[in-house]
Amino acid sequence: MEHPITWFEIPVVDIERAVKFYNAVIDGECGEIRDGGIRKMAVLPYGMVAGGGSLVQTEGFVPGSDGIVIYLPGGDDLQVMLDRVEPAGGTITRPKARIDMGYIGIFTDSEGNTVGLFSQN
Repeated sequence: MEHPITWFEIPVVDIERAVKFYNAVIDGECGEIRDGGIRKMAVLPYGMVAGGGSLVQTEGFVPGSDGIVIYLPGGDDLQVMLDRVEPAGGTITRPKARIDMGYIGIFTDSEGNTVGLFSQN
């Protein structure tokens, strides 16, 4: 199995706010917001994560901090992205910390989700 995760969706309450937040933190551009009537979504930049993922606003998708934690790639040094979290409207819940494989940092996004960053440096 080359990539065990093929797709993920991050639940959001306000898709426009979430896109603005993630664009600021990752210093990239989420795809345009697609409105399917009962479901709005914006794809995270391709190549950022294996398989891919999106921000999704739909009934039954509730942001929260008690579920699975997705770790996004933090680039050469995740501190750069972590420094963008609070100005974009999020909260750092775990500053950059060394682990066996590299470094992690954890934040709460604009919607209340817990999201991690990972980098080798």
